[in-house]
Amino acid sequence: MASVVILYTPPERTDVFEQRYVAEYLPAIKALPEVSRLTTYHVAGGPYGEPPYYRVETWQLSEQAEPREVFQRSVWRAAPDLVGFALGLATPMFVDEASGER
Repeated sequence: MASVVILYTPPERTDVFEQRYVAEYLPAIKALPEVSRLTTYHVAGGPYGEPPYYRVETWQLSEQAEPREVFQRSVWRAAPDLVGFALGLATPMFVDEASGER
């Protein structure tokens, strides 16, 4: 099953980032019909020092969803307004579950 993972580096102003992230961005992502589950995390630290990330976000996509097509939906036409607060901070990637691999 495909998922989207987005890693965010620390913003200059966490208060502005958090306000827009919670009030504007997350509702838009939750409204995407292909997103069956949205999980967000605050990075709390790491075993080898401070990691370079502030937040991690995962979208579990429905089985029939094609990850690239999700990013072509109309919600992204408003992307400068919707994600402008995170420009230069976000690294999105498509991932596939690989359970059992070693």
